Amino acid sequence: MLVLLSDHGTHGTWLNAHGLGEAEHRRPLLRVVVPGAVLGALDRWEGAAPGTAARALRANRRALVTPYDVHASLLRLATWPEPPGAAEVAAHARPIWSPVPAGRSCADAHIPAYWCLCGGSAPDEARLEAVSNVTRRDGARA
Repeated sequence: MLVLLSDHGTHGTWLNAHGLGEAEHRRPLLRVVVPGAVLGALDRWEGAAPGTAARALRANRRALVTPYDVHASLLRLATWPEPPGAAEVAAHARPIWSPVPAGRSCADAHIPAYWCLCGGSAPDEARLEAVSNVTRRDGARA
């Protein structure tokens, strides 16, 4: 599994004076690459049906996933091959291979209001789409 995570987007540049720069600063990069064999192993480890982890990761591409969730995931993986549940994680965090609840708000995820791009409610799809389109090199829609 490869996890690429930044602590924030652009910082202290002219781009932050614009909505897109502000969004990038508040919603940093998170990319996860999981080989198929690892996905299958995660399903077996969690006692889930085959394909559960893959479906959750795909669905979570549009969900409000936080550094708390990444931390919970890494803590959970650190117990491998012991049964899951051995790691102490915050109640508002979940492994990234588990489905994030639909409509998860910044408050639900314990994201401070300053960092929230969704006004405290469920993520604004238009804002997420704008950020996603700019960050893709090929210009294709996500």
